[in-house]
Amino acid sequence: MLGRKRLLDAVRMIAYRAETALCSLVRSATIDSAAARRLLQDLFVTEADIRPDPSAGVLHVEIHRGSLK
Repeated sequence: MLGRKRLLDAVRMIAYRAETALCSLVRSATIDSAAARRLLQDLFVTEADIRPDPSAGVLHVEIHRGSLK
């Protein structure tokens, strides 16, 4: 049971660090850290199409339009 808890804690820490790194890319003069985190969390649960383009070395992500809250 202790091994499972450590694994889950490690996954949570990795996810938090990834979110923090992405947050620094989204944050700007008009978007604070809290708003950037909310935006990212909404994007993480939004449906999207992922189309890799290996010849160009690009990953295209098309986010589906969601309903407004």
